[in-house]
Amino acid sequence: RHTRLRTVTGVQTCALPIFFAERQAKADIDASAHPTVARRIEASAPLLARIRPLLPQGMTLEAAASGFMNEGDFIAALRAASNLDVSFDQIRVKLVMVHETLGQAIRELKPEANALVEARKAEAQAKADLQMRDTADLATPDGDAEQIH
Repeated sequence: RHTRLRTVTGVQTCALPIFFAERQAKADIDASAHPTVARRIEASAPLLARIRPLLPQGMTLEAAASGFMNEGDFIAALRAASNLDVSFDQIRVKLVMVHETLGQAIRELKPEANALVEARKAEAQAKADLQMRDTADLATPDGDAEQIH
């Protein structure tokens, strides 16, 4: 059922390698059509420059962003960890593995902090980072921002 049969010079053969090659090609196309959070951030040099200093020492962008569905959640988690001096790894586990909100994660990791205020602050910082990226992406080659009407 998972193989294709081909007739080669009058002999019917099993074409498993063809199936796997086709499946790998489809996976490659899917990966390029749906880039990871890390790849989307890397596509913007200004955003990458703002995010890289927030990464835990020794952790790659790809590893840090693993499991996050969008840039905003990932950057907000980085910002919250930096703002509150808590482990990004712990925040990441609570958001990605336990599926808590950023506020819930902050409440558990830093009980003395106002979790709602800190979550909103980190989310606002992430939004500003992403808006900066979007503004930079609209810049023309001579450095002037385009006007969108």
